[in-house]
Amino acid sequence: MNLLDKAKSGDKSAFEELILNNQYAIYKTARVFFQEESEINLALERTFFVSYREIKSCKNEDTFLIWILNQLILTCDALEESKAKNPIALPPATPYTSYENYKENSLVEQCISRLEIEIRLAALLYFYIGLNEKEISKLLRISEHETKKKIEKARTELNSILFNQ
Repeated sequence: MNLLDKAKSGDKSAFEELILNNQYAIYKTARVFFQEESEINLALERTFFVSYREIKSCKNEDTFLIWILNQLILTCDALEESKAKNPIALPPATPYTSYENYKENSLVEQCISRLEIEIRLAALLYFYIGLNEKEISKLLRISEHETKKKIEKARTELNSILFNQ
């Protein structure tokens, strides 16, 4: 029995292991939306809660990362919308992690963080996490053509950042 099947049968440790196996990609995606640790932690906390409850809708272990990133993006969008409607600070979340635990001073990561916000998520998913254009277009709910345009714009800007420093 694989981890996903165990998680679907209610095994919390299997679910935690699935999260831990993908923690870096999950955290980096949340970081695209929020800079404050409390906001990132809140997004992760809510995503994990909903995902554990809805784990049976994940088709197979190979698609778990895309499935959980979809849950995270929906959560982050909802939190951003809530924050825009009510600009007071979001409630503090239970501490999950710290960015310092994940921070890599890689050149790619530094460059992606300097991209315009509207192409940053597509660039992270494509260049850093390694998803293909079809997977990204599904996650971002945009056409594959629009995804290709965002990735090409990111590629151009990354080249500019790398070679014009």
